[in-house]
Amino acid sequence: MPGLRGNESELCAEFAEVIDDQAAGRRVEAVRVRIGARHAVDAEAFRRAFSEAARGTAAQDAAVHLVLSPVTVECEACGRRTETLDPPLRTPAHAQTAARGAAGAPPPRTWTGDAGDDRDEEAYACPRCASDRVTVTGGDELALEAVWFRTEPIVPPQTR
Repeated sequence: MPGLRGNESELCAEFAEVIDDQAAGRRVEAVRVRIGARHAVDAEAFRRAFSEAARGTAAQDAAVHLVLSPVTVECEACGRRTETLDPPLRTPAHAQTAARGAAGAPPPRTWTGDAGDDRDEEAYACPRCASDRVTVTGGDELALEAVWFRTEPIVPPQTR
């Protein structure tokens, strides 16, 4: 799918398959999916990817309700606790802030976008002091929370 990151496309293909299996001949009205911020999913890209993945399945034209779960970043340096839906806070802008305001701050690190990656904590920094001495929790959820079905069954077209 042009213009979509692989993350959304792969996730939606898996969700569409599971939903189609569960539909058992019923048309899907809507689905609710919970995704943590560590998965770095773009909500609009996810909806487009789901629409594409669900084409020709029981979930075709289903509404998608996306629930994003935040990451909690606790800073050991200044004590601030922050919840964010944003991707990792450790960016070049934070490195510049750190260079100006927090002596000895390390350079930014690259984040892979994979939830649960051992380097995940290293990708975050405190939004207040730019310290990388943080503990990161949450934001790794990935769940199909609900599927709503239409009352009328899928009726295959009549052939002559």
